[in-house]
Amino acid sequence: DLGRTIDKCALLLGSAIGRHSNSLETVYTPEKRFILSYYRNQIMHLFVSEAIIACSVNNYVQRGISPSRKDLLTSAQFLSRLLKWEFVYEAPFEETFTATLDKMVKDGTLCEQNGHVLCSKDQNGARLFSFLCFLLWPFVEGYWMAAQYLSTLLPDRALEEKLFMNEIQM
Repeated sequence: DLGRTIDKCALLLGSAIGRHSNSLETVYTPEKRFILSYYRNQIMHLFVSEAIIACSVNNYVQRGISPSRKDLLTSAQFLSRLLKWEFVYEAPFEETFTATLDKMVKDGTLCEQNGHVLCSKDQNGARLFSFLCFLLWPFVEGYWMAAQYLSTLLPDRALEEKLFMNEIQM
């Protein structure tokens, strides 16, 4: 039962979350974000393959595009390589991608139509999709912020890797 699971998690997290019951539904709010981030990072490895695919699908959805499996593979592989120092991957990427995407379609998180991957219209699938994106976004945003900052250091020129490393380590 989802309600009991949420109540048990809220009990385990204690003062890290706030519980507000003065509306029609109980609302939980983050109180101690650093502690909650610690727990998110501890479970992240369990969902990394699904989260990479979800964020890749979301990238297309935000632009009004339904990607093919091939396009989604390319996008997910880019994100996987970007985050290669953050996570340990189990098998060759294409095997993991295919198995994970098939699982996400089977469990209703995503659906396929005419060779294109779409977000599920099922409420539970949509919730899981959002959860997976929210797990990975802090990592992607961290890389984005670092890239933005680095581009301000030397905006008018490109550097070879060795020279770049010397510049940023000064």
